[in-house]
Amino acid sequence: MNLRRLGREKLLLGGTIVCLALFGLDRLLLTPVLAAWATRAEEIRRLRLANSQGADTIAQESAWLRWRDETKAKLLPAVPGDAESALLSRVDTWARSSGFTVSSLRPRWKEGAAQARLLELQVAGTGSPGAVTGFLYQLETSPIALAVEQLELVPRNPDGNELALDLRLSGLCPAATGKARRAP
Repeated sequence: MNLRRLGREKLLLGGTIVCLALFGLDRLLLTPVLAAWATRAEEIRRLRLANSQGADTIAQESAWLRWRDETKAKLLPAVPGDAESALLSRVDTWARSSGFTVSSLRPRWKEGAAQARLLELQVAGTGSPGAVTGFLYQLETSPIALAVEQLELVPRNPDGNELALDLRLSGLCPAATGKARRAP
C-alpha cells in the first residue's frame, strides 16, 4: 500500500509541478505575448485607417489644386498700388456702365493673417434705382473676391427716383512677397 501511496504522491507532485510550470509560462510568456499582439493589431488597424485617409486626400489633390488656382485668380494683386488701381478701375467701369455717379472713393488697408490682407473701399455716390441696382449687380457678379461689408441706401428726393448709396466693400489680397512696399 505504501508503494501505491508513493506512486500517487509522485503523480500529484508531478501534476502540481506541471500546473505551476504552465501557470508560470502563462504569466511570464503567454500573457505578455498576447498583450503585445493585441497592441500591434490595434497599431496596424490605426495605420491602415490613416493610410486609407491619406489615399483619399491624395485622390482629392487635383480638385484642391484646381480650387486653389481658381481662388488665387480671384484675388487682387499682391502689390498694394496695383491692388488699389485694379479695384478703383473696376469700380469706375461698373459706375460708367450702369450710369451710377461716384462722389467719393476712400481706400484703406487692413492687415489680416500672414498670408493675406484686405483692401477696404468706401464708395459713396448717387443714381437712379436702375443705375444703383446695375452697379450693385456688377459688383456682386464680379470675378474678383469682394465682399460687401456695409450698404446704406437712402432716397435723395420724395418720389424715390434718385438714390444715395454708401457702400463699404473689401477685397482680398495675398501678402506682398519680396521687397514690395507695404501700404500705409
